[in-house]
Amino acid sequence: EEISSVVISGGEFISDYAKAVGSYANTTQNPEAKPVAGFISGGTFSNEVPAEFLAPGYVLEHNEDGTYGVVEDPAYGKVAKIGDTYYATLADAHAAAVEGDVIKMLVDLEMDKTFTISKNITFDGNNKTLTSSSQNPQIGIEVKSSATIQNITVKSVGNSYGSDTRAINLNGNATSVVLDNVALESSKAICVAPGAITESLYIKTSVLTASA
Repeated sequence: EEISSVVISGGEFISDYAKAVGSYANTTQNPEAKPVAGFISGGTFSNEVPAEFLAPGYVLEHNEDGTYGVVEDPAYGKVAKIGDTYYATLADAHAAAVEGDVIKMLVDLEMDKTFTISKNITFDGNNKTLTSSSQNPQIGIEVKSSATIQNITVKSVGNSYGSDTRAINLNGNATSVVLDNVALESSKAICVAPGAITESLYIKTSVLTASA
């Protein structure tokens, strides 16, 4: 008999001799049949649950008693984190950051607004790519503080004002900036505003590509 839906959201599933839960398809009767997937959003299991059984937004954790529990994934749907706290947008992460914090990007991002850094923090791209289509201004990241930007590719692709796109723009308040292992792609890879960088600009192991 075909099962249209199965949901496990809690309870204990303990087996001493076999898998606590399984999903199988009878391809003899129906060659196109496929095992049920994505149906577990909670519960405790005596053995490891295959990842394909887990509902979106849930992960498996190994309990101290040897069992496995299914819990919400705090990183699901989030784009950045500070320590163990996750955020849905870079702006949210920046708003929560305090001096000395590290904002780590979790996924490749496409944004239609400039990401502004106005605190003395580190922005770690985690080897991801930030693509900005911001139109006014046509800037991927604007720095208004002493900050470190590392491990990221930044592309500014906005074009409604011609070719004046900037991957990173250093505002007058950006007194000391470090760029470490960054790749910048834009008509102007980096721009320094009048009065900016009164102390130092340190660029290390980076590639700056200007198309204009």
